[in-house]
Amino acid sequence: MLSLIQLEPCCLKEPDLFTGIDRLQSLQFWNTGRYSYSYDILRGIIKSRKSSKKPFPFMQLPREIRDQIYLYSLQAKESDGPQQTTWRLNSSYRQTTKPHTPGLIRLNKQIYSETVPILYQTNIFKFWRPRQLFNFEDQIGAANHSFVRHIQIHIIPPDIEWDPMELAGMDETPSHWARALLKSRLNRITEMTVESEDVDTISWVVRPMTMALKTAIESVMLRNKENLFAPRLTLRGFWETDHEEFPEKWNVVTEQWPMVDCEDGGFESF
Repeated sequence: MLSLIQLEPCCLKEPDLFTGIDRLQSLQFWNTGRYSYSYDILRGIIKSRKSSKKPFPFMQLPREIRDQIYLYSLQAKESDGPQQTTWRLNSSYRQTTKPHTPGLIRLNKQIYSETVPILYQTNIFKFWRPRQLFNFEDQIGAANHSFVRHIQIHIIPPDIEWDPMELAGMDETPSHWARALLKSRLNRITEMTVESEDVDTISWVVRPMTMALKTAIESVMLRNKENLFAPRLTLRGFWETDHEEFPEKWNVVTEQWPMVDCEDGGFESF
């Protein structure tokens, strides 16, 4: 499925702005006609079934309508934002958010083949530890690795005052995540969010991006040779200048916490 939101930048890249807008309007009219046709079919089915006690012929619905039902059933909703769609894996200290009806994919083989791409392509998969990423890859199977589009990883940068023994027992550090991303089997990622977190959540400290982590991120994003759009990377809790380290064609966004610890000991709002 390709949304108009995705196609709009392509249309506006036309040499003539008005030509791009005309193309976008034609596409909108075409989609309106398709949905009007599907709506008429659906009304006819409902009208003919009012006096019948037989099961609703779901598979007779046009594919466009089935896809919308699949999307509603399988796209998780993030509690802190209506536009966020996130499926979080189980974690002992994180709230888990899952799709409304994930069991839908198990109804039959045809529905499975139609729903699996939607399940993995439209959700954000968040990982707080590298082993969660590896467990996820094992769980979904190699056949579904190419469907995953957006992942988010959480990193705890080590502090220079940390005890070496304490650091050795942690696997959320940049070096551990860099090795994990290089070993990852996901090969169609188009968007990644990297969030740097402090153990002490009272004062947020902006950290620099390490070279090993940067190299690993580029390795994952560049595996997708079929991506028609620029890779999108969101860096949260890193230096503002870190976006300059990545290719110019990438869509790199830097975000900060509401209050971050400045070098002079004060706090600065973003």
